[in-house]
Amino acid sequence: MDVTTFTYQYQANIFSLPYSLRAKICECLYEDGTWESLRAILSFALTCSWFTDPALDVLWRTLPSIVPLLRTLPKDLSRLDFLRDPIPSDFWRFEEYACRVQRLQMPTSASTSDIFAPRYFYSRPIITTHLWYALSQAGPKPLLPNLKALCYTDQIGHNAWIAAPPDFLNAYLGPSVTSVDLHLRPKRVQHALGIVARSSPGIQRLSMHIEPPSHADPPSHAFLKWDKTMTILCTLTGDCLRGFDCLTAVELDGLRITPDGLERLGQLPFLHRLAFDAYCADLLWDAPHEQRGFYLFPTLETLAVRTNMLEWCIIFVETVASIRLQALSITSIGPPPPPIAMAALSEVLGMGPWKDTLHTLQILPGRLDDTRYAPETYRPSDVFAPLLTLSALRRISMYGRCRVPRGGTTLEAWAAAWPNLDHLDLRDPPEDRPQGY
Repeated sequence: MDVTTFTYQYQANIFSLPYSLRAKICECLYEDGTWESLRAILSFALTCSWFTDPALDVLWRTLPSIVPLLRTLPKDLSRLDFLRDPIPSDFWRFEEYACRVQRLQMPTSASTSDIFAPRYFYSRPIITTHLWYALSQAGPKPLLPNLKALCYTDQIGHNAWIAAPPDFLNAYLGPSVTSVDLHLRPKRVQHALGIVARSSPGIQRLSMHIEPPSHADPPSHAFLKWDKTMTILCTLTGDCLRGFDCLTAVELDGLRITPDGLERLGQLPFLHRLAFDAYCADLLWDAPHEQRGFYLFPTLETLAVRTNMLEWCIIFVETVASIRLQALSITSIGPPPPPIAMAALSEVLGMGPWKDTLHTLQILPGRLDDTRYAPETYRPSDVFAPLLTLSALRRISMYGRCRVPRGGTTLEAWAAAWPNLDHLDLRDPPEDRPQGY
């Protein structure tokens, strides 16, 4: 008796696609983030129920505020303010969509880079304090259980578009949050840091920006006006930075950080990226690392310092112990340092433990167009000779209120010491350039 074996060949179809592949298709439809792609993926979600869930996950993954979620509440409860006290059953649709939100990115300006920004910024939907209180009492805790990243901007003058009470972060933050970017008024910074540390102990990225009174004077401009008599609006101490042991990236813009606060950052075991402002009229860092008894920033890979006195960085850089430092940027917004100070800084950089890893170095001694200060002239033998030990350098920038003469012999020495160099930026001050340049 002949036995015939029949092999059934499975034919793939749309219903055989795994969730991950369906989600990838939806992401491709929405990758450019335009209104056209928004309409396309919405139509796609309504075309086939098999794609509804992954399409909704993409649509709700990033929100500009919680206003779209409030519109899922019952009509008799109202939307942007409550006409009655809510009860837990009012939030069943809210919770269904809230669990899909992974990033809450409130626009920091009326930028057109985000399709949500113009609509929500100019319409300024106001969330009242009463609504915040009702949400905290009856709403889910946290409001967004799977939120990973929060970007929040405080209300600013006449452009206020959201009114959040002091404890508003309690409603958003939870153990799933790993990235927080806050643009706050000075008086709210320390309180907000305490809430972040308690609610999201696993946070890895922290970015704090001081918001000025109006959009006409953003934080970077306010910082550029610092002088020895200007009062800084917010101070961060070591106590403010406790509870952030998992941080890998920190950015502090327009805040004054005390020496113990800086030491606290330097002791973080996983910190890879750090950018901060150092106002040296208040920040004294005059004890060398031998007297401190320890080195700081052992895992740092990227460091950016903006200061009103570049000489301060000479002592600070000596305390950096990382053997993995790859990129270093030092920017002075004050007068250019004298040649002896620039030579001392170069010597410290050349003796650092990052000789085989540092590939990007940027030193800006004063703003290029700041004609209040006369340019300093730095001899290559003083400034660049100590840096010749940094064999891994690929990008070097040094410009501002300074001149660096360079000749054939100097360039040959640089080519021999830095064989992988592919970017060299030594711009002259504007007054030194030919007419029309």
